[in-house]
Amino acid sequence: MNFNSVIFLIYLPLVILIYWILPHKARWAFLLLASYFFYAYHNVFLIFLILGTTLVSFFAALGIQNSQKKGLKVFLLVLSLVLILGALFVFKYLDFAVTSVVSLVNLFGGNASYSVLNLILPVGISFYTFQTLSYVIDVYRGKFEAERHIGYYALFVSFFPQLVAGPIERPNNLIPQLKAIKKIDSECFSYGFQYLISGFVKKIVIADFLGVFVASIYGNIADASGASLLIATMFFAIQIYGDFAGYSDIAIGAAHLLGIHLTKNFDHPYLSKSVREFYRRWHITLNSWLTDYIYIPMGGSRCSRSRHLFNIMVVFLVSGFWHGASWNYVIWGLLNGGLICLEILLEKPLERFKNKTEIRKKVVNFISVPFTFIIICCTWIFFRASDIQSAGLVYARIFTSFISGNGLEYFTSATTVLRVVLTLAIFVFIPYLPRLNFKPDEEGNYNTKQIFSTLTLYVSLILMIGFCWMSQLASNGESGFIYFQF
Repeated sequence: MNFNSVIFLIYLPLVILIYWILPHKARWAFLLLASYFFYAYHNVFLIFLILGTTLVSFFAALGIQNSQKKGLKVFLLVLSLVLILGALFVFKYLDFAVTSVVSLVNLFGGNASYSVLNLILPVGISFYTFQTLSYVIDVYRGKFEAERHIGYYALFVSFFPQLVAGPIERPNNLIPQLKAIKKIDSECFSYGFQYLISGFVKKIVIADFLGVFVASIYGNIADASGASLLIATMFFAIQIYGDFAGYSDIAIGAAHLLGIHLTKNFDHPYLSKSVREFYRRWHITLNSWLTDYIYIPMGGSRCSRSRHLFNIMVVFLVSGFWHGASWNYVIWGLLNGGLICLEILLEKPLERFKNKTEIRKKVVNFISVPFTFIIICCTWIFFRASDIQSAGLVYARIFTSFISGNGLEYFTSATTVLRVVLTLAIFVFIPYLPRLNFKPDEEGNYNTKQIFSTLTLYVSLILMIGFCWMSQLASNGESGFIYFQF
């Protein structure tokens, strides 16, 4: 079920209403059924896969906690990892792995062939796989006690707001909240509403609008001018942020309306002054997961310089593979890892250069944000292009055919230019939406002017969302979310 669909606009209010009407003891069961319905709306048969993953991780964690033998604990951990990651491999990576091997064999003179299975990619499988893995590993490490109520655990795995595209939640944050007795709180509703509006603006007003231009240019790279490809790449950087951060905001908002606080997933990433900082602000829950379960166990930064750089490259290699079964994503991951390694190697020389004079320091600080944005845009080319050859063609046309080609005629319309300018202005403004606050001050007085102006702003945004959404449905149909494919 897409967040930006008519069915969701009916589903969410009904779930919230029934949830708060029900007594506490019945809420988990209702939310679990509602979450399975949400997931089954994509494909009812995929329910069996998420159920299988849930049961494997649940009983493995119980066995690990109840066992007194170290060998049995390790065996159950390894078995659960093999089964859970095995399901992910079969559905997401099997065709890619076998076709890659076949291509390699044929490259060296072989005559191998393979019929692609074309298995359906279960929506959100990478997200709930990492979520269940963190649970089993944390129980094994003794950081979290195994949950004995299978209903609450199943709800942890399938909680509908963050099921399909995160945030990737840890058991110590989400499970206690699912079990806690909650009362209706005005702050939950005000924050929830604010996050929902922010998310829908990012997705429908910003991402979907810019995505039309991006798709038209990247859909015909050979005929596009380098200038239009450069603009499309920068628009894609904004589109993917609006699309993914928009989903995260809607997820956080929907959870807030149920009295549950999900983990923040984005923190103004395009204001970063380095690639390292960017990945501390972008998809925070994934990068935190990779840090805790891969980077730190490998030694993190508490090792030799060469080993530290190797650890970074491994993490970004895994990140690339996590995003998709394509060499594009692998190169994208390694490219980002390489940039971070380069930043580490140049850190001290750059500091010495910057600190020689105050002017140098100010200049470096001033250009660091736009420079980082440009670097990140260059890496997004591999993420957006359909294959490696297409990505190479994008770079080639930007540097060799900057003016000649199609695409710039899109900006000959004054209306289009105005809408682009307004969209970019909203993109800059939307993270700073004023908070909806209906509480009185210490003296019991309400700031009616502030409440009225804030409500007026939010009503205007709702009307804007409605207009853009209807326009999108009329011209291009219902749009999906980019991270649904992961």
